[in-house]
Amino acid sequence: MTWNDADCLKLGRTRFGALTWGGLEARNQWIDPVNLDRKNVVRPTDAQIVAAVREGPLSAAMLQAFAQEYRVFHYPLAPKDGREARLAAIAQALDPIYRGAPDTAAETLARLWWQAIEAVRDVVVAHGKRPSMLRSFCMKMLWFYHPQAATMWDDYALRALNRELGTRHPGKIDTAEQASAFLADFERLFALAEPDIARILTHIETQGGGRYAYDRRVLDKALWLLGVKEDERVIEMMQRMARDPFNRAVMEHFLPELRG
Repeated sequence: MTWNDADCLKLGRTRFGALTWGGLEARNQWIDPVNLDRKNVVRPTDAQIVAAVREGPLSAAMLQAFAQEYRVFHYPLAPKDGREARLAAIAQALDPIYRGAPDTAAETLARLWWQAIEAVRDVVVAHGKRPSMLRSFCMKMLWFYHPQAATMWDDYALRALNRELGTRHPGKIDTAEQASAFLADFERLFALAEPDIARILTHIETQGGGRYAYDRRVLDKALWLLGVKEDERVIEMMQRMARDPFNRAVMEHFLPELRG
């Protein structure tokens, strides 16, 4: 296959194509630290962040690396003065809320998400600032505490979920009730996509890529790609994946289904 622009766009705009890309992208982000183009920062892998969460509250350094990698929470990363103390206080506020989850039902996760937003906002305000991207930060952190049950929310995923299910979730989630509805519909779509996700991850494993343990993250990644508006960006993401021989071989194994 040539992996020209038309092929990449067609594959990236289908659910199965996006799931295949998502399975590879989730695996890559789990195990492969990447040197970012900005200031020689090497992002932590998802595996490193999950391990750090399980050991206890995140260190200020790990929380900073996470926020830089996922491009959330611009404050309190800046200004640099007092940043370590601010981040440590945020980790201390967040940890008992997410660690003490009584269950992982959508309603529970949504309630904890809202509690975390309030707790982290209080810490930031106590330092004399207003937080940025707080909802996204707290939802993404929720996944690191409960990667087998939670998902990372952003407007791309929400846009794609609405399109896939015909739902009308608002572009900005403002309440725990809205978050609960989003997570419940994410679970509904996951039930539809799970067989395909399992086949994709099983093939990756049989080809020597290891077993990725968090199926929902694959759907989250796929929704992100499906939610991208710009065709050029979809093409870029598919071509970037295909440049790696292992990833390309996996995608071409599923080529008949990818082409539909």
